[in-house]
Amino acid sequence: MIKTKKQKIILYSLVFISILYIGIIVIGAFKNSKKEFYLNVQSELLAVKYKTSDKYFKIMAEDIASMYSSNKQVIHLLSLAQKADETKKAYIRHAIYKKLIRNYKRLNHMGITQVHFHLPDNSSFLRMYKPEVFGDDVTDIKDAVVLTNQTKTMHSGFETCLFMAGLRFVYPLFNAKKEYLGCVEIAYSTRELLKSIQDDFIHDSQFAYSYL
Repeated sequence: MIKTKKQKIILYSLVFISILYIGIIVIGAFKNSKKEFYLNVQSELLAVKYKTSDKYFKIMAEDIASMYSSNKQVIHLLSLAQKADETKKAYIRHAIYKKLIRNYKRLNHMGITQVHFHLPDNSSFLRMYKPEVFGDDVTDIKDAVVLTNQTKTMHSGFETCLFMAGLRFVYPLFNAKKEYLGCVEIAYSTRELLKSIQDDFIHDSQFAYSYL
């Protein structure tokens, strides 16, 4: 009788422990499922926010590129730069910079980090944000510029480069005779992109940014 009673106690204990263990597993699984669902929702919201920001930046970049392509003085100067020697290029570079600097400063306040003119051979002609640096070949570091110069159509993408990692939109430039003059790169730093994504977002998004 005693043995049977002990066996019952052990049996009840084992059943209780089993039920408790199963309960812990079920609760843990429920929590993990709820957490996974929450993270999936947050990821989807982040993806939507990124696409919205990308579209907004693209629309703004298109307007800026259109403004440059319709600027007769800038287009004329870029046309002269095609076959100019280094002395004349320096004069043309300064003239374009002087013409656009006020406009660039306004754009900079709006979140545009870079406005960069490139010649058809992928050489840097004028960085509005760093005019003292020019003439370098960007073939190995800016695919969007290379593709634009090759196809004479717009290309964009997220790229790192000499001074900044960011979202870049590159537009071809032509003169009135439809002669190809090179391209203009309009870029936003990852800092601006991150700021845009986080504006209406619930939590901080972990998106690394760096200046190179």
